[in-house]
Amino acid sequence: MRERLGAARDEIRQRINLVELVSQHVALKKAGRQYKGLCPFHQEKTPSFHVDRERGLWYCFGCFPPGQLVKTPFGYHPIETLTDEHPIVSGQGNYQRVLATHARDYNGDLIEIVTRKIRRPVRLTADHEVFIVRPTARHETRFKYFARRFRAYLRRYEDDPGYYFRKIAKWLPIRKMEATELRVGDLLLYPINDRVSRVEQIDLEDYVSARGTRGKRPARLPVVPVSEDFLRLIGYFIAEGSTHRAYVRFSLGNHEEVFASEIIRLIKSLLGIRSGVHRRRSPSSGLEITACHAALANAFANLCGRGAEEKHIPFVFQELPPSQKRILVEAIARGDGTQSVANQSSHTRRSITTVSPVLAEQVVDFLLALGRFPSVQLREPRRDRQGVVHREAYTIQWSEDARARYDLVYRTDNGRRYWLLPIERLGKLRYRGPVYNLTVEKDHSYIVSHIAVANCGQGGDAFDFVMRTGNLSFPEALEQLAARTGVRLERSPEEGQDRSEREQMLRALDAAAAFYREQLAGDAGQVARAYLEQRGVDAQTRERFGLGAAPQAWDALLRHLRGRGYPVALLERAGLVQARSGGEGHFDFLRHRLIFPIQDLQDRTVAFGGRALDDATPKYLNSRESPAFNKGRMLYALNWAREAIREAGEVVIVEGYMDVVTCHQVGIRHAVASLGTALTPDHVLLLKRFAPRAVVVYDPDAAGMAASERGLHLFEEAELPVRVAALPQGRDPDSFLRQEGPEKFRTILATALSMFDYQVAQALSRHDPRTLEGKIAFVDELLPVLGSVANPVRQSEYLRALAERFKVSEDALRQRLVALRRSGRGAAKPPEPSAVQGTKRFRAERLLVHMMVQAPEARKVVRRDLSVEDFLDPLHRNLAQVLLDADAPAEALKDRLADQESVALLTRLLFEPLGVAEKDEEKVLLGNITTLRRVEVEERLRELRRRLAEAEAVGNEEEVANLQRAIWALRSQEPRPQEAPR
Repeated sequence: MRERLGAARDEIRQRINLVELVSQHVALKKAGRQYKGLCPFHQEKTPSFHVDRERGLWYCFGCFPPGQLVKTPFGYHPIETLTDEHPIVSGQGNYQRVLATHARDYNGDLIEIVTRKIRRPVRLTADHEVFIVRPTARHETRFKYFARRFRAYLRRYEDDPGYYFRKIAKWLPIRKMEATELRVGDLLLYPINDRVSRVEQIDLEDYVSARGTRGKRPARLPVVPVSEDFLRLIGYFIAEGSTHRAYVRFSLGNHEEVFASEIIRLIKSLLGIRSGVHRRRSPSSGLEITACHAALANAFANLCGRGAEEKHIPFVFQELPPSQKRILVEAIARGDGTQSVANQSSHTRRSITTVSPVLAEQVVDFLLALGRFPSVQLREPRRDRQGVVHREAYTIQWSEDARARYDLVYRTDNGRRYWLLPIERLGKLRYRGPVYNLTVEKDHSYIVSHIAVANCGQGGDAFDFVMRTGNLSFPEALEQLAARTGVRLERSPEEGQDRSEREQMLRALDAAAAFYREQLAGDAGQVARAYLEQRGVDAQTRERFGLGAAPQAWDALLRHLRGRGYPVALLERAGLVQARSGGEGHFDFLRHRLIFPIQDLQDRTVAFGGRALDDATPKYLNSRESPAFNKGRMLYALNWAREAIREAGEVVIVEGYMDVVTCHQVGIRHAVASLGTALTPDHVLLLKRFAPRAVVVYDPDAAGMAASERGLHLFEEAELPVRVAALPQGRDPDSFLRQEGPEKFRTILATALSMFDYQVAQALSRHDPRTLEGKIAFVDELLPVLGSVANPVRQSEYLRALAERFKVSEDALRQRLVALRRSGRGAAKPPEPSAVQGTKRFRAERLLVHMMVQAPEARKVVRRDLSVEDFLDPLHRNLAQVLLDADAPAEALKDRLADQESVALLTRLLFEPLGVAEKDEEKVLLGNITTLRRVEVEERLRELRRRLAEAEAVGNEEEVANLQRAIWALRSQEPRPQEAPR
């Protein structure tokens, strides 16, 4: 069976045109050898989705702008400086490797998140996923109501952890959500580091990286026990210390003589170094303690950072026991801290101020480990009245005795703890430039600033695409693609009987659609047929849309489907039947109605709309939402209209089923409708994938006009140009087309008003700008609309036009608009990218694997000189194993990889340019083979020399002689480049 499916899968891959397949869901544009468009799996406004037609692969990712800090075991690093050799701290608090880094150009909105307590903004593209806790109880949108329930659960945790986990799973689950879906009040997750690693002693010589070549060589630095005194000295240095090429200096105030004496004592007792104190004279008065020792200065700089902006707690101390963490925090606070008592309070508040973002986050982590819940205030760079420039600074505040308001700790069943931080503010800002992301092993998450975010790097082939777009299992995707490409699948009877619930549901819905069509054609459909004739719907249109009729009987559909073997529970979940409220049994959900089947983009029936054929209410009724149907993400007739939308370069949005049916019948086949609900962001973003612009045609009654105005801001947010077509009063598209004809309707579409002109016209119908009160009301109605305009150029032009037309000061309009804006500061210029880090071995392995992926002919060269065991990195070894075992194109070998990380790396290497000129490929290939073999020899030599030193230390002459011979023999085997076989 496996061989049969594998052969069918390979044949489908050869036959399928991935660009054509993807184009049914995404508007693609040619970009070099690839195609790109808006990702169908994320809500985004700029293309992050790439398709490689030659290799049959697609790839997409959401990102962060440069400068966003990512947490690593060695402090926080800007995301653009990380490589796939860095370890990071995952969203679960584990140390994991970066498997791949991603970068792309971006032009659009960034979402800015600001949380309570820690107000350092986090900025990311709208499609990036964040881990949150959002209570499932609707009334708990405010923190205090949620906190009341959660604290009750926490009180039961120690005695009955099972109760706690059952409750949070039901009411307070962790969710993964795109940034654009976040709300103010959602709770973000800040992982608390509960790991404890004791450090008994520090050899300061290990941290000396440079020694002077002139003058007297300083004494060797000692091995220092990690005692209370040493931790205090480190804390004092972080707060008050600095380094010079030849000395360490502590700068104190004039009144801190006792503090100075303690520092001098600690340096002498711990390090054996004498230090002196100097009192500075005005204008810069104060005390200076200086310890002259070049190696000590170098060691302290490496331990704690060079300069105030790079200061940090030594990374080796990040997992000390809480008692030692407290000593460090107290020492830093003595130097850089303050204490105060607020008005009308008896509680003492403490604070530490620093210009180092890494130190600020470390202090927060230490305080959380100590059970304190600090707040962090970010102070912008500024120039004071004396002309002194102050850098960006962080103030960490906490209280030792007062209870923090936001002190909730979320526990998971794997032992992790998270501090819950409510979102205080969400904003948008425009950004144009590079953005970055990471793919992380195992946990598939990482920490940006102080929140846990999801891993990135979606990608795959035609099967992955169909499975994701259709929410299908692999067998379902295989069957669909086989039908598309004409590949015959061999199945056993047992396999044919094995169906998922979703597949059964879709079959039941198809059976229901067939039943309704039969009813429309029979005696039960007489009233429905008469209604369609009255509305001018011809037989061809009726057949194209699959229209049907629901009988007047209570359970006609139920009896029909149950007789075909569909269980009642499945029919209820599909929204076809409904349980009786007064007793046992079920009845048909839609009765005595004209039926409009609702189909998805794969032309599968997923739900039904029904128009009453009598006085029943509501007039139009949709199936309930189900695993197959979400009306907030579907548009009626989009599956039939998408090709016409691409041809017209525009989508027409009408209100009802009959409006769409009539539009298509008269040749306006780029029309769609929302399913009895107001337009949602998902609707607009779905349309943007197919159309560069939109025209909204709603009924001109009060409800229709209100719905139109409410939905227009969604188009602005998505930057999808929209116009509004105004029909005569009392007409809807269906009646207008039947009475006036399609040409007049096309004229109305062509003369549709822009969003701005339409909003002005609607405001004028409600207010008289010739009066003072009317002008104020008129402006106040329009400003919120203009505030939603994302494009600053368009917004500026709207403001100018409004000011000129109605004789209002443009400055006054801008001042009123400022209060409505929620954008943050402008994006800073990205720093220069850092040099690639890592070992020679890793770089050589990566380039060899990359070349084998891109050029199958390179494999025979690697196969001649190396083996799989020569690749030490696990991912490189996994790929090398598959590549060296076959000469097929790399994209056809994905199914042989056992883990998702290896698949992600293969997909990335297929898309990533090799960066080697074609004429140099052979030279680079042989050079890296030689490098890898030479590195192996160097590593073996290093191990032999270590053993030789041990043998010499104990006087084992025989072992010394054997090791010397082994070293000599190994040195003689120095690898040299070889020519490639011809």
